Amino acid sequence: MKRLVLLALWLAPGGVWAQTHIRVILVTNRPIGRVEASDIEQSERLSVPYTDTARFDFNKRTGTCYRLTFSEEGKDYHQQVWLDAASDTVFAHIEEDSLVIDTVQGSPLYYAVRQYDQSFQSLHQQGDSAALNRLMLDAYTANSGNLFSCLIGLTYLRHNANNPGNLYRLKTLMAGQGRRFNTSPMYSALVDNLDARLRIHKLPLQQFSFIDKRGKATMLHLDGADAYVFDFWFLHCAPCLEDHKDIKPALDRLKTGRVQLIGVTTDHRGDFDTWRAYLSENGYDWPNYMEGGSSRLSGYLSLQAFPTYVVVDKEGDIRGVYGTFQDVLQGLGL
Repeated sequence: MKRLVLLALWLAPGGVWAQTHIRVILVTNRPIGRVEASDIEQSERLSVPYTDTARFDFNKRTGTCYRLTFSEEGKDYHQQVWLDAASDTVFAHIEEDSLVIDTVQGSPLYYAVRQYDQSFQSLHQQGDSAALNRLMLDAYTANSGNLFSCLIGLTYLRHNANNPGNLYRLKTLMAGQGRRFNTSPMYSALVDNLDARLRIHKLPLQQFSFIDKRGKATMLHLDGADAYVFDFWFLHCAPCLEDHKDIKPALDRLKTGRVQLIGVTTDHRGDFDTWRAYLSENGYDWPNYMEGGSSRLSGYLSLQAFPTYVVVDKEGDIRGVYGTFQDVLQGLGL
C-alpha cells in the first residue's frame, strides 16, 4: 500500500486568538500508535492515539514552525515544517526512517523558508559574508510578522558577533516589530543575546564561582597568558564534542601564541562524574571547569548557542566571540 500522509491545516475564523487546526490523515501499512504535534517553542504539545484522522487545535495567530511526529513501537518519524496561520495543507510520506514533506498548499511561508535555506547554504559555501548579511537582513524584514524572523536574527547575530555596526542594523529592524513577539521565548533569547553583545565588553570573572575537576569550588583568574579562550560547552552538545577533537592537537599552537584555553561546561552538578570521566577518557587535559552556584557566567553573557568561544585579553576585555574553534584560530591568526 502506498504510504501517504495528508496533513490539512486551516485557520479558524473569529476570536481574539485565531486557532490553527491541524487535521492529520495517514494511510500506511506501518503500525503507527500515536501522532504528536508541537510548536517550535514547545508552548503547545499535543498528542493523540492514531486513527485515520487525528485533529490538533493550536492557539496560534502567526506563522511558526511545527514539529510533527508519527510513532510506532520503538520508532518515531519526525519533521519540522514552517506554516502560515492560514488554510494550509501538507502532503508527506514516510520513507525509511524519515517523515518527508512532499508539498504544501496555502502556506507561502513554507516555500519562503526553503528558498532562504538554499540561498543561505549557497552563499555560505561561497564565503560571501556581505551577500550573506544582505540575505539575512532582507529575509528578516520580509518575515517580520512571523517567528522565522527570530531564527534568522539569531543566525545573523552569531555570524556578526564581532561587528557592532552590523548588530545595530539588526536592532533597528527589531525595533520595527514593536511588542508583537514580547511573549515569545525565541524572541526574548534574541533580544537578550543582542543586548549582551552590544553591552558587555569585559568578563567579570570575580563575580562567578566554578567547580574544578576535583569537585572543589574555585575562582578563575587571568594570569600568565596574553589571551584566553573560554570554551562554553555541555556534554550533550554534539558540535561541542566534535570541536574538542580539533582542540586537542591545536594546544601547542595556542601555547606558542601565548593563548590559554579554558573550558567551561554549562552542565549541572549532577553530571559531575560523567563530565570528569569524559575529559579523562579522551585525554582532554586543558583547564576545564563546571559552572557553580545560582549565578552563571553563561547566563550573564546570554549564551543561546553552543559551543560559544569568548576570547579575552589579559585584562579580561572581550576581543572576539566565535561559534567554532576553527573560527577562533582564524581570529587569533594561528
